[in-house]
Amino acid sequence: MPAAPPHVAPFDAAAEGYDAAFSDRLLGRLLRGLLHETLDRHLPRQGRLLELGCGTGVDATFMARRGANVVAGDLSAEMLAATRTRAEAAGVGDRVEAVRLDLARPLELRTSHGDAADGGLDRSFDGAWSAFGPLNCVADRRALGAALQRWLEPGARVVLVPMARFAPWDWLWYGAHLRPGAAVRRLRRYPRADLPGGGRLPLTYPTLRQLDAEMGPGLRRVEARGLGVLLPISEAAGLVERLPRLFEAAAAIERGLAGRGLSPHLCDHVAVVYERDR
Repeated sequence: MPAAPPHVAPFDAAAEGYDAAFSDRLLGRLLRGLLHETLDRHLPRQGRLLELGCGTGVDATFMARRGANVVAGDLSAEMLAATRTRAEAAGVGDRVEAVRLDLARPLELRTSHGDAADGGLDRSFDGAWSAFGPLNCVADRRALGAALQRWLEPGARVVLVPMARFAPWDWLWYGAHLRPGAAVRRLRRYPRADLPGGGRLPLTYPTLRQLDAEMGPGLRRVEARGLGVLLPISEAAGLVERLPRLFEAAAAIERGLAGRGLSPHLCDHVAVVYERDR
């Protein structure tokens, strides 16, 4: 049996504390509110949806409660277990199927609806999404782009939310804390990230042009919006909790400016929407 990829164990270790560190904090709730508004605009309430990197299942459960049937994929067994537990507790366990998915090897995906390798998932999904960084854990996303072109129904959309290359909050936060190396972490040739449960993970930070090329000609970009333009990076979550009204107002302002000017290029995450050719 082949060895597990080196980043599986760190994410297994991070699963238990992930919600306390991010999802349950005010910053996480504000960012997820903006994300869910984007998913609402572009993905159908009915049909079958695919999540690429489901984490603890917050978004898969949200989309299932809207009415969709969700295949929630992740490489971490602990994250998948947390997703199943959350979906069951929310009463949508029958609409969330948590399955192993390696974004670097998408054709290994197997679901109750079919196997990717033999074409059983071709044109099987009415939409897809990936949020808050799973795509940054993949060195090359071209295989994923090709898979999405096969799996999505014509006209279906996919919302991809990787961490952006240029994040002013990195510069401000780490600069103020006299950590210049961390301030430019995303600009390094071989960046790595510390995970909440311990361990380090190599990352990539694609530009919009790079992501367009990796998704391929069958997926047309229709929107790009900054997510975390005025809202800070997760390391500043404590600051958000000390100044809740300020950052709640910042989230409201961000709704209006996130797709304008340089905001899709200068942000913590960028929400990029693609449409499958009809």
